[in-house]
Amino acid sequence: MTAKKIPAVSIIAPSYNVERYVAQCLDSILKQTFGDYEVLVIDDGSTDRTVEIVESYIDRFNGRLELIRMKKNTGGAAQPRNVGIGVSRGEYITFVDADDMITRTALEKLYKAAVETNADVVHTEKYFITDEEVVTAKSTLKIKTSEHLIDLHVKELTVEDADFEERMRRYVQGRYFWYPWGKLFRRDLLVENGIEFPSLPTAEDQLFCFKVLCFAERYVRTPDITNLYRTNPQSLTKKALDTSDYVRRWLRVLTEGTRLLDGFMSGLQFFEEHPKHRFNVLNFFVHEKLLWLNRARAGRTVHDFDRLLRAELSKSEDGALISYLINAALFYRSLSTVHASGVVG
Repeated sequence: MTAKKIPAVSIIAPSYNVERYVAQCLDSILKQTFGDYEVLVIDDGSTDRTVEIVESYIDRFNGRLELIRMKKNTGGAAQPRNVGIGVSRGEYITFVDADDMITRTALEKLYKAAVETNADVVHTEKYFITDEEVVTAKSTLKIKTSEHLIDLHVKELTVEDADFEERMRRYVQGRYFWYPWGKLFRRDLLVENGIEFPSLPTAEDQLFCFKVLCFAERYVRTPDITNLYRTNPQSLTKKALDTSDYVRRWLRVLTEGTRLLDGFMSGLQFFEEHPKHRFNVLNFFVHEKLLWLNRARAGRTVHDFDRLLRAELSKSEDGALISYLINAALFYRSLSTVHASGVVG
């Protein structure tokens, strides 16, 4: 039996209840000007017609589309993406959310950039965004980027400085988008370094991309726009939660995420030798998550919010201390400059 040819790119698309959008996502892949790819749709226990729609596309991809179904819903994109990494065969990997789309030349431009620069990672800095459910040639698309850093975006294909200290300085300035989509990752880089998405309800992509930034020798930035992000109100990041669920989610991200991030840095000699950068990375991560928690205290007194935090931290021996420290950070420190500086000392 002849072994399948290794594709240039593996497209990993986690999906969950995206029956309204998944067809357009797959259509955007079918229209690519670059054809050397495989598509791995990892369905996370959808209860609508998502699986049925994906199955209807299998023949149209002529053997390049595989549907993998998780046994039960995992509650996030992390585990489906990890499954995709494990079964992928491509030289490079890119991620596409099943309720989003990619531009017609996305794979061609990303792979061309990777080959020209021998990149471990190709990183885009801008993307299209829309709130339209059905995207057509007449749709209004806005370009999204980091407004406060727009003058720092590259104008041409650029190999990022390999100096690790400079990368860390840029990281805490918000210079790197940490979405996994809009990027191309060398598969060997991920597998050989055991880089996976942690099981968090959100911010798992930030920790994943930070590890990639630390391990990638050839990190390449490109001005190309390759992704169309849809503001799906039912997505995991947009779905409305009541206050207690919202606080529970962001407390978990704050506490577990900080522990995972610090644990990762403790295994790298650079951070042992440069405690300032270790602190700055943690400071950037924690403050960004506190900004999300801060939304839940709108209109509440310190005491009311403390009561809410303590209820969610009731199983923690340090619940009272954690609640106090969070309140102190939110009420007695300005968080408005975190993205502008992010650096201490």
